[in-house]
Amino acid sequence: PTMILQVSSDGGQSFGPPRQIAAPGTGQWDAQIEVDPVDGQTVFAAWLQNGKSDTVVARSVDYGQTWTTVVADSTNAGTDKPLLAVRGRDVYVAFNHAQKAWVASSHDGGLTFTQHQIDKNGKLGWALVGGGTVTPNGAVHYAWAGYERNGGATGNVNLFVSSSSDGGTTWTS
Repeated sequence: PTMILQVSSDGGQSFGPPRQIAAPGTGQWDAQIEVDPVDGQTVFAAWLQNGKSDTVVARSVDYGQTWTTVVADSTNAGTDKPLLAVRGRDVYVAFNHAQKAWVASSHDGGLTFTQHQIDKNGKLGWALVGGGTVTPNGAVHYAWAGYERNGGATGNVNLFVSSSSDGGTTWTS
């Protein structure tokens, strides 16, 4: 799989040619895209690659014509379900790794990232992120499905919202 984007400048009536966001490497999974609501033109994409052990974030400041990429997180084992939340210079990508909820945060427009574990006490269970946002006051919120049974997304599920008001350093669920 390769990350390819087609852009429409007429509200979806027609689309330009496909453009590759990044070289495919060893495959790319779980892609998504987010436009910065502050400027309406900076576009971010996130996906997993290299055996799903790297969480990659790409940024375009020219409506998807050219891209720069950075590895927001690299692990020794697969991750799952990356999800972007963006506002101005604040870029977050949440994901599951080793049955734990994590968020990589950037405060320089996606150039560098710092990782923080959300659920240090295991309350979320096998956590899969479902949605996220950064509010105008800078707080970030993610919604998670927390499966009680470890070893997979099966069994009873609880829904959680994790929030941070300090740039993603500390979280409450």
